[in-house]
Amino acid sequence: MLQALVEALTNAPLQRPSAVVISVLMVVGIIVIFVRQRDLIWLVGSWLMAVMLFVFATAVEYGPLRTALVGAWYNNLPRLAALLAITALPFAVLGAAWILRLIGTAISGQRNNASQPTRMPLAHGTRGWTAIGVTVVLIFALIPITHGAPIATVRGVITTVYRFNASSPLLSPDERAMFDTVKKVTPRDAVVAGNPWNGSALVYAYANRRALFPHIRGNWTSDQLALAKGFASGTPAVCAAIHRLGVTYALDFGSNYLTPDNPRTKEYPGFGGLAKSRVLSLVAQDGTAKLYKVTGCPST
Repeated sequence: MLQALVEALTNAPLQRPSAVVISVLMVVGIIVIFVRQRDLIWLVGSWLMAVMLFVFATAVEYGPLRTALVGAWYNNLPRLAALLAITALPFAVLGAAWILRLIGTAISGQRNNASQPTRMPLAHGTRGWTAIGVTVVLIFALIPITHGAPIATVRGVITTVYRFNASSPLLSPDERAMFDTVKKVTPRDAVVAGNPWNGSALVYAYANRRALFPHIRGNWTSDQLALAKGFASGTPAVCAAIHRLGVTYALDFGSNYLTPDNPRTKEYPGFGGLAKSRVLSLVAQDGTAKLYKVTGCPST
């Protein structure tokens, strides 16, 4: 929880590099609101709520309490991390504007009346142009300072996540090719089982076939839960669930999961060891991706 709080305060969620300059400007902006622009205090409340939700969702394990507070959508941490950036930005802008006005006033030799609307002093003569020049330089200096390590890190993450190769976290070229095979060899009404965390759930999008588990999370029936836990075992109870759900095929995309460290990837142990299952027969294989047909369950 302490780590999550530090990440929120330094604008470095999800273990990203700290945005030091932005964070300093943010603090200055919050102080300006409390001292001079109290009509914007509601912004501070919005930011505090975003921080609270992020810290709670980061530090508390999945469960009813966490879901009750952050819901299904914001159980996904990157979405809450995005809220932090949105709510912190106005403070950083206010802080930067206040500092620039302060510098401009000092250089031009003018003093703003605190009771008057805040404006950039535009004095005539050398001091006025000097203030303008320094302000412009500072504005352009903020660009590389605030777009250094954070932007480089995000660029690296995006490049890794969206690279389409054998180590792609959601779908590899072999798995993409398998969907074309599925479309050719399976009937239109086929129901295809698989662990949704390894990309097999995308069979509905790429091959227009119904996925037994179309999403990584859902309100599954008792039959679906039985197959998630013991599909490969082929026990009479499993076979009965297979028939009731109309499952005819299964995809084995291995254990290269979308988020390997997420404990929910282990909620589908029934799809491990499909090659050794006595109720399945290998139909097709594209590299490491395999398609099995249910052939060993009695028809009744």
